[in-house]
Amino acid sequence: MNSDTGSLDPQGQARQALAAAVKDYGPRVLSNPALLSNLFKDLLPGSPREASLLVAAAEGGTASMLEQQVAGIGPDAAVRTIAGELSQGRALDPQASLWAVGEMARAMGYPVNDTPPSAPPPADATIPWVAPVVMPAPSAPAMGVAPAVAAAYTPPPPPGGPPTWGPAPGPAVPPAGPPSGPWGGAPGGPPAPPAGPGTPVGLPPAWAPPPPPPRKGNGIMALIAVGVVVVLVLAYFGIAAAAKLPPFKATASPTPVAACPTGEHLQGSVCVAPSASATIRATPTASQTAAPSSSPSASSSLTPLAKILPSFVTGSSTNNCSEEPSSAYVATGASDEELCDLSNNPNVVEDYLLYVGFPTESPATAYYTSLVTGNGMKTGGGDCSSLTLANASDGSSQYCEDTYTTSSSSGSDFVFTGNADFDLGNDNPISSLQACSGETTADVLGFTDPTYAAVGVAISCTGEQEYSSLNSDFTAGDFFLGG
Repeated sequence: MNSDTGSLDPQGQARQALAAAVKDYGPRVLSNPALLSNLFKDLLPGSPREASLLVAAAEGGTASMLEQQVAGIGPDAAVRTIAGELSQGRALDPQASLWAVGEMARAMGYPVNDTPPSAPPPADATIPWVAPVVMPAPSAPAMGVAPAVAAAYTPPPPPGGPPTWGPAPGPAVPPAGPPSGPWGGAPGGPPAPPAGPGTPVGLPPAWAPPPPPPRKGNGIMALIAVGVVVVLVLAYFGIAAAAKLPPFKATASPTPVAACPTGEHLQGSVCVAPSASATIRATPTASQTAAPSSSPSASSSLTPLAKILPSFVTGSSTNNCSEEPSSAYVATGASDEELCDLSNNPNVVEDYLLYVGFPTESPATAYYTSLVTGNGMKTGGGDCSSLTLANASDGSSQYCEDTYTTSSSSGSDFVFTGNADFDLGNDNPISSLQACSGETTADVLGFTDPTYAAVGVAISCTGEQEYSSLNSDFTAGDFFLGG
């Protein structure tokens, strides 16, 4: 690839996208390549090369290495060091790695130079020594030249620059006063002709006779020297091309990959796409999955959560998602809430899906715990792997609370069936939702999504005990953000 980083992010769009991601999700997003990859689909749709380089830097642990090294060696040195490790570990072009690590450092607030020093050349690169060519100096003027001839002769400038006996060329500046030379000429240059009879004829004391034009023999020697240099240069390029010496770059094995397309990552030297399937736990016997259509999502906003809603929601035009105003948030400390109404979709049992995003995972865990304890459940009650339910404290509801594991993360989940006054937080019962108004029972599945510091809640309020179908869809991975 072209190692000139001037061709990377010429309009600064990647830098702005990275700053927007940090603003929305905090610095932790720089250590979350999956989240960055999903965000860049909307923030950098026309810059797949820059997006993939930044995702590769996140996969390489650039953010944590910067935190460890900047305090000891300074931001610029840390950027160069980490870029070298990233280039070798990910088979990336050194200059591309340097750009990606520099942008990550700026997004973290470190003062990094806009044009960091280039990556050092390989340690084993050598350049053959070429002997310098010494040009013969012009010979002194022959003795006995008549003063009048010397005064009338104006020698041509020697090749390669201004005459050694005169001032360096420069802009013409009018003299500030009468000529100061002893004969009315400029100091340091040839004298003016004698003013008239009686003027002494001779050389001024400070003037040295100029050298005569180069002899024909000296010109031949100069041509020979130039020819020798040309032959040496051509010989070096021939050897360098065969031996892969600078400026010819040796082909690495595997071939360095500058960046993978958005959504893929490097595995060895090959770009691979992440697996779309996730094994959570044994699939329950009851199963009902959505059959999403090809219609676009009817989402009414472009909030961070709206950008990563699962295809289970966005795949049908009958589903309607909207951002909740902060005054109506059901969770304390939330940074975003998205409520999706699926009640008009005949292909799914879910009436609503609620997603609550947080700046960090800690408040997300606290909100999930409040859903469990605030609705009469206990951590670890029942067995969700077999849907063995325990009795809730109100005596009329049942539940299980468990942990789950996917190929990329793990978290907690609960299944609840019973009272429709299930509190979603801040005194917002499920029965207050339009599609659930007048219902006395509801089925609820809640889960943590650590990848995005979020909590999801799936709700069915048809009164037909659909909790096993909710669990089946969850087990299939339908509810996870970014899916």
